[in-house]
Order: sequence, then structure tokens, then C-alpha cells
Amino acid sequence: MSSQTSSHTSKRSRNSTPSTRRTWRTLIDGLKELCVNGWRGDNGTFKPGYLKELECYLCEHHPNSRLKGEPHVLSKIKYWKKCYASIAMLKSRSGLEFQYSDGAIIVDDPKFWDDFLKVDPNAKNMNTKKWPMFVDWEEINDMSLGFLLILMAT
Repeated sequence: MSSQTSSHTSKRSRNSTPSTRRTWRTLIDGLKELCVNGWRGDNGTFKPGYLKELECYLCEHHPNSRLKGEPHVLSKIKYWKKCYASIAMLKSRSGLEFQYSDGAIIVDDPKFWDDFLKVDPNAKNMNTKKWPMFVDWEEINDMSLGFLLILMAT
């Protein structure tokens, strides 16, 4: 019984250890660096080969992490994109807001949250978590939009 409990606990806490949080923070920094270095395509997505670049970036900063571009980094980026889209959408809804100071989703009335879940069922448990990386996700998104605006102007 103790092995079941410990494996469940270790699986649950794996994404919340300080070293894992530092690794994901490094991934965010790597994404920003790719944006600055022109790895965004004309359509706002990353160019082919970006996962390998991020894998190398992570290996350089966290040599023992053994994270690969596929499946680890790609999976995390897909998850972050989904969460970013949900939070960006809820910011425009009345009765819901995002508190930048601590990354919390504020719900004025549970009815507003229930209405939002009808529009975006992926956000089901998002109001119970903190999202401190949302500011970084916005910055990465803005970098790609800024890059697109520069291209359109030339």
C-alpha cells in the first residue's frame, strides 16, 4: 500500500518540485529567445526545428533533465497554449477577471464561471489554480504579433 501511495504522490508532485519549476521557467526563457532570434514564421507559429533548438537550450541550462523536444516540450507547449487561450478569453467576459499580481482567476459569481465553461469546457479546473506564467505567455504571443506587424509594414 505504501508503494501505491508514494508513486501517486511522486507523480502528482513531479510538476511542482522546485527543479521542475526552474526547468519550465527555462523553457519560457528559451521560447522568448527563439522569438527574438527570428524563429517565428510569418503566420506567428514557430519555424520547423524549434523543438530541437528548445531541447538544446534546456540541455544547456539543465543537463540532467533529459527532456526531449518530442514528447516533453511539445506536450508542455500544447498545454500552455490551451491554458493561454482560455485565460485570454475569460479576461473579456463580465464577472471574470485575471489578477496579474498572483496569477489568480477571479470569479465574481459562480454563475459567470458556469456560463464560461459552456463556452470553454477545457477551463474546467482552471479557477482553482494560479497562473503566474500567463504574463510570459502574453509576452511570447505579443512578440510574434509584433514580428508580424514589422513584416506587414515592410
